[in-house]
Amino acid sequence: MPVTIGGGLSFCGEELSAEQLDLIRQTTRDCQGLALTELAYTVCELLEWKRPNGNPKNRECYLFLLSLQERGWLPWLPAPKPHAGRPHQTRVAAESDPQSACEGALGDWRPLHFELVETAASRQLIEQYIHRYHYLGYRVPYGAQLRYLVRAGKASRPVLGCLLFTSAARRMAPRDRWIGWSDETRRHGLPKVVNNTVF
Repeated sequence: MPVTIGGGLSFCGEELSAEQLDLIRQTTRDCQGLALTELAYTVCELLEWKRPNGNPKNRECYLFLLSLQERGWLPWLPAPKPHAGRPHQTRVAAESDPQSACEGALGDWRPLHFELVETAASRQLIEQYIHRYHYLGYRVPYGAQLRYLVRAGKASRPVLGCLLFTSAARRMAPRDRWIGWSDETRRHGLPKVVNNTVF
């Protein structure tokens, strides 16, 4: 049956062309032996669906393939494997125990250093801090992420805060009205917008 493009068929805000859909259909049909996650990775490679940092948009493509299957356009897709793991649990260690109080004016602790979290140990530390001290606790963030530990410039470099940024929501009516952008402008501008998830 012929597939009609339209009616909001887009990937990460970008309208999908008939050629792209044909490539997705051909690839997923030819590679039916692959798991759905591997198919998503393959499609990302072929269509060069990448984040600004160069990594493929695997998770978004995985969900996109499932939505195409629900529309009946990819009936040969393998069923996703059920998630056998437990919900994410944060393990708390002594390294995130309360530290000595940082008292005085902010100027007493300057210069502030915003330390980009890049290692597994730093990611675990910031997760523990958010879990223990943020009133909402830690929730696994979705999409592209940037994490920072805010440290004082003093010799002991105590941690004063944590920042977690994620990719912006695709649609948010109050934000979109305030900015005043059209759907087309939003599609091009959205990769330049971030969401401050935790402070």
